[in-house]
Amino acid sequence: MEPILDIITVTKDDPEGVAATIYSTRKLRACPGIRQIIIDSSSEPVSGKVKELALSEHGVEYIWQSPCGISAAFNLGVSTAKAEWVWFLNGRDEAHPDLDGQFFLQILNSSQAGVIIFQQELMQSRTCLKHPPLWALWPPMYWLPHPATLIRNQLFKEHGAFDENYKIAMDADLWMRLSRKDVGIDLFSMPVVLYDQNGMSSTNLAVVKKEAQRIVSVNMDLLVTVWVNNGIYLVSLSNEDTHQKMAATSHRQYVPFPVDQIDPSSFEAYKLCLDALVASRNELATCRNELATLEFYKGQYNALLQSRSWKITKPLRFVMRLFR
Repeated sequence: MEPILDIITVTKDDPEGVAATIYSTRKLRACPGIRQIIIDSSSEPVSGKVKELALSEHGVEYIWQSPCGISAAFNLGVSTAKAEWVWFLNGRDEAHPDLDGQFFLQILNSSQAGVIIFQQELMQSRTCLKHPPLWALWPPMYWLPHPATLIRNQLFKEHGAFDENYKIAMDADLWMRLSRKDVGIDLFSMPVVLYDQNGMSSTNLAVVKKEAQRIVSVNMDLLVTVWVNNGIYLVSLSNEDTHQKMAATSHRQYVPFPVDQIDPSSFEAYKLCLDALVASRNELATCRNELATLEFYKGQYNALLQSRSWKITKPLRFVMRLFR
């Protein structure tokens, strides 16, 4: 049968950790269509032990790669994968012991999405991290758990692999890039992984913060556009005239303004929001936005900042803290 899931496991000089990961996937690999790919950058004699263990297991493929970073190891795994879905389960992370392989495959076979986001349980504290509420799902870079997220293999061919300039936050960069595309997601409140809390992302917070700032900077247009469009839409709901218009056009569905189709005349409006976020002192020319005047955007934006609803302003304050 056609392969359904490739589990990509990256490891380096940690035979005990990768052994725990391999043992944890035995029940899954007993199901047809699931295999595990080990990308090992260990030195001798560790690499020999890892290779021996991998080759002794059913449904495990071993590849050695010269040490060149996690992103490069992920990309090698992606280029090797032949299955429809890819799951990145690093060394020391473990497949959840309660995960039902047949039910798991049923979800993968029936999903129409490009990304399936499950839950992760923290290994040391045994705390299961819940998905955030609907209002906090954007942006995806700070909550989406890569060990509990499965990605359709085709997306890497269509939208590119991991950026090898990132040491840790390469997954957050991928989420933001996919956010610019028409990629559907499925959310399941079901833990599929025991996540090791002593991994690189937990012990190298300075690197994580620096790379997060870079991702925010690169994607500022997307962040501002989504927040402003949805924020203005929420504020406008309090207007009685707007309610009447919505009632008269209830068959129409609100759709956030597509970033890739922003008219050049709209840039000044978004630039105003960007400058407010980074406390810029530059003066702005009059906005030529064909949808509204600069005064309208400024008034609605100030209403957002002064809103008593911390749920609405929290994303804006999150970005501002990064740029202090």
